[in-house]
Amino acid sequence: MIYNEIFSLISTLKSSFKKMQIYAGIGSSVHTLREIRVSYQRSLAALVYAANNGQEIARFEEMGFFRILHSVNDKNLLMAYHDEYLKNIEEYDEIHDTNYLETLHQYLLCNGSIQHVASNMFCHRNTITYRMRVIEDHWDLKLDDTVERFHLMTAFFIRDYLNL
Repeated sequence: MIYNEIFSLISTLKSSFKKMQIYAGIGSSVHTLREIRVSYQRSLAALVYAANNGQEIARFEEMGFFRILHSVNDKNLLMAYHDEYLKNIEEYDEIHDTNYLETLHQYLLCNGSIQHVASNMFCHRNTITYRMRVIEDHWDLKLDDTVERFHLMTAFFIRDYLNL
């Protein structure tokens, strides 16, 4: 019901302010007045999530793993985790004008399918195969290890969450 009301309000605002981007975040339901603060904080997180993902409305409950990241109060901890897994590749890409970080990200998103990565990145599959070999060798990554892939994907989620 709240979602429909907010959607209606956004539609009305968009008709009045045609050039503005309008986003809304919906927090958690609460049962006591003491919980309002938490719901408000979660609605702000949902608002940021909506804006970052180009959604008009986002519900905190639908943010998936980002709910957990939002609950981490120490942003320096998140940054350190990101840096541990991705910083070296980012720096290498900047210095050498390469695209290894995005290739790795696509590889993880495509569950290791070279063909899907090649399609998503508009590259030949041999190019992706070469890049993946370099990534594994140069940064000593074991991409067939589920735990290692989890850590890397978590670092990518943190990157998205912190807008790095």
